[in-house]
Amino acid sequence: MFFISIKSKWAKSVFFLTLACVSISSLAQVVQTGRLEVPIGHDFETYSVVPLDSSGLALYRSFEGPKENQLELTRLDTALQQVWKGFLPVPKGFSVASAKATNNAIYLFLKSTVPNFQGFLAFVVKTKDGSFFSYPIKNLIQFNATEFVVGEEALLIGGYFNFRPIVLFYSLKEQRSRILPGFLNEPGELTQIKTYPNGNVDVIVSAKNASRKKCLWIRHFDNAGDLIQTVVLEPDENKNLIFGRAAKMKNDNQVIAGVYGKNSQYSRGIFVAEVNVYGEYVIHYYNFADLNNFFHYMKAKREKRIKERIERRKVKGKKIRFNYRFLVHDLVPYGDQFIMLGEAFYPSYSNRSSNFYRTPAFGNYYSPTSYGLYNRYYNSPYRTDYVFDGFQYTHAVAIGFDKQANLIWNNSFEINGIKSFQLEQFVKIFPGQDHIVLLYLYENLIRSKIIKGEQLVEGTTQEAIKIVGGKEAMKHSVLSSKLEHWYGNHFIAHGIQTIRTQDIFFDLRKVFFINKISVR
Repeated sequence: MFFISIKSKWAKSVFFLTLACVSISSLAQVVQTGRLEVPIGHDFETYSVVPLDSSGLALYRSFEGPKENQLELTRLDTALQQVWKGFLPVPKGFSVASAKATNNAIYLFLKSTVPNFQGFLAFVVKTKDGSFFSYPIKNLIQFNATEFVVGEEALLIGGYFNFRPIVLFYSLKEQRSRILPGFLNEPGELTQIKTYPNGNVDVIVSAKNASRKKCLWIRHFDNAGDLIQTVVLEPDENKNLIFGRAAKMKNDNQVIAGVYGKNSQYSRGIFVAEVNVYGEYVIHYYNFADLNNFFHYMKAKREKRIKERIERRKVKGKKIRFNYRFLVHDLVPYGDQFIMLGEAFYPSYSNRSSNFYRTPAFGNYYSPTSYGLYNRYYNSPYRTDYVFDGFQYTHAVAIGFDKQANLIWNNSFEINGIKSFQLEQFVKIFPGQDHIVLLYLYENLIRSKIIKGEQLVEGTTQEAIKIVGGKEAMKHSVLSSKLEHWYGNHFIAHGIQTIRTQDIFFDLRKVFFINKISVR
């Protein structure tokens, strides 16, 4: 089977492209260097975006068909110009759940929308010409798939069966699937599936041991899916390891960094562990109070009061306890250091009143990143309830540590306005040679901050997403927006905007946009 490749340019009546170098930072560290606009209708499904590193971008969207559906797939180059476009045949009852790009290919993972259906579907599309292969993936155990990871020789699908983590290993060469050993025994939370260039895989699960303390179980598998080694990180007394991420050193030792706490929902600090090839490890713990810039996102007076309270408790020899919900992202190598980036958040609730009869309903949100069940309520006549209203983000924290897991520096970045029903990474990081740029997108604004260790090079700056046309006003409204790392020092902002012209007030156009952003 081959992908239909179309080399012609996109029609001017449908697609608009402009290039500009507009400075956001006064130091010209962050600039917008290109924009693509695609007009969309009210009933038109918008695009999803897959960064392809220096090969460009892939855009995809679905179309309903009488017998089978179609998935439109388009590749753009780094100048946001079309390279090829075509369609993939998608069987009825399947929809795209995840898309990844690696090894000069686009990997599309499709789940069934039919209840109690066992099996998945994957497409592997070559970025060069659009040729593709489809892989029906059988699984003997029906489970809720939440993770999709692409390895060198296999696809890995992680999820849960009866609250127990499970990982399905699908060999692309043999086109056979198997359940990785070592799972399905005890309830736990799947925190990371990490692949390496040699085909090996690490799976990290947070689960309780026989003493009911939450530990991190790190299982190492070879490129055939066979279990090589299991390492269990056990915390000190009165501590639980809630969540952790792994990074490999040049000497094959590992660094595991994450959050610890007294219970499984609230974090009290950061832990960093160095694990050698024999499974021996040393864990370092850093209370949030030990991070001198952790509270820097607050207003000056409030930050001062908290630091004074910390010092008073230290003088009196009392314990210092701060409870945060903290989301940890991948570890970033930086010279002879590693940088851990995390974001603090809290669940927000609002009142919901009802003065008419409603059938009692059960609503919940279960976070896939070990933060538990946040909202449970029942509605009844003439009743007011607090209902889950999303996760409110407060600030991001960047922490630098060496290969021996010693903390070197920390810094923070205030997050304003972001609330989401899904826990995901909003603040992105770009480590330059002599500085680090932190940035995130809020509706139509790119906000950035430049640091050098604990030093502040440039405070928070913000600039609106640039649009096409000099006579047009800025966005009328932003329906959705997202910031992602693309390749090298380049990022992309994409989403949906409604734009009006200044000359004609009621002349509105709804567009899907992509803005190329370069960090220098």
